[in-house]
Amino acid sequence: MRYLDQHRVESTARNAWELGFNLIIAEDACSASSAEQHQGSMTHIFPRIARVRSTDEILAAL
Repeated sequence: MRYLDQHRVESTARNAWELGFNLIIAEDACSASSAEQHQGSMTHIFPRIARVRSTDEILAAL
């Protein structure tokens, strides 16, 4: 299941960041209304509050 990053994931990530959590966003497990919005979130918004990684990178690190 993919979640819209410009709504649910971004809101949750911002709240978690404000609470002091260290975040990892699974880039390929999120989507947006358009490819441009997805890319914008992943390159401009999420890197300010989280590490952006692929699901393969996250699983390999476990």
